Amino acid sequence: IYESNNVAITGGTIDGIAVSNLLDKTAAETVSGAWSFTSDVFISRAVPLIYFNETDAAADNKLWAAFVNGEQFSFQAINDAFSVATNWLEVNRTGATIDSVVFPNGNVGIGTSSPATRLHVVGASADARVENTAGGQNVSLSLIKTATKGWSVGVTNHAGSNDFVINTDTALAGVDALTINPAGNVGIGTVAPVHANGTGLHIHNGATNQQVNVHLTNAFTGSTVGDGSYVKVLGGETSGFEGWLDVANQENAGIRFDTNGALRLVINAAGNVGLGTANIENWRSEYTALQVGDQTALWNAFGSAVFSRNNYQDSTADRYITTGTASRILQSQPSNSIVFQVAPSGAADAAITWTDALVIANNGNIGINGAGNNGLTLHQKSNDITGGLLLQSTVGGVNGGWYHDGT
Repeated sequence: IYESNNVAITGGTIDGIAVSNLLDKTAAETVSGAWSFTSDVFISRAVPLIYFNETDAAADNKLWAAFVNGEQFSFQAINDAFSVATNWLEVNRTGATIDSVVFPNGNVGIGTSSPATRLHVVGASADARVENTAGGQNVSLSLIKTATKGWSVGVTNHAGSNDFVINTDTALAGVDALTINPAGNVGIGTVAPVHANGTGLHIHNGATNQQVNVHLTNAFTGSTVGDGSYVKVLGGETSGFEGWLDVANQENAGIRFDTNGALRLVINAAGNVGLGTANIENWRSEYTALQVGDQTALWNAFGSAVFSRNNYQDSTADRYITTGTASRILQSQPSNSIVFQVAPSGAADAAITWTDALVIANNGNIGINGAGNNGLTLHQKSNDITGGLLLQSTVGGVNGGWYHDGT
């Protein structure tokens, strides 16, 4: 029936159903072009179909259709030549149950007439809700790149725990890469994040011969596997160090530890350690050392252990850190003696000339103000079987002194 007036469809029987006064358009309704339905309308055939023709629309924008086929109710947009028809809504059923409502083409907007994505929700309270009313079941949102690649996020019940998870497969069927439990604990590599006290991040690696680590990089370090720093718990790959905590800086830079907003301990790239000093430039020893404050240091050079004040050592000499006097204790090799040395005041970075103030030799002898011909030597008299002591002065090559013979 096309733009007709005063048309009436009266009673009859369709598929055994009695109908009457199905459609009636009166003369009074001709101006508005409206139809008046006084009873039910049935369209009965193998593929029931209704076309809608908007005669004043632009080309290829006039025709729409609604039809039923194969338990599916579909709505289409059709071009003027009837050669292209695109479904924009499909409703599928099994009996009286709706199996799915599908928008196969185009974006869907809720609260907007210009949706920018497949689903675009706009509103003062634009929340979305996904709820599974079956007790003890998972509820999830699947993010699928291809048929075999995807992730899912949702709520699962790890032994009834009601955890939020990010899973490596669709429908929470893979490995839970991240878990957040109701207590606020976050787990990576574990579905049961725990802490001895409070809440936090729990990272776990169940492989025997692998580390578990945190890799930290920024714009200055680069972002490859060899850049930045790692905080690790070592595994079986490091025999003898299983379970050790390892802090590793991959860069040519140091590691620092701060408390109360101040630097307390620093390890520079050369392996030197500073305690209680923020100015590591005042400490320039080329040897691995422990520095306490700005002037006191302990290091090992050429097999000798050195504990010094106002002294660092470069490749050419011992030098003053700042202007002033210097002193050190040297456990010397190969003589295996302990030497107490002092130096007069000198300028910063100037070479130091040491004076032996006290020497303890490996045989127990003690030298005061020099161990050779320029001081006093206290030693056990070698030919005295009574164990007496000799205090001997050797000045100008002339021997002298006294001893106790044990009697």
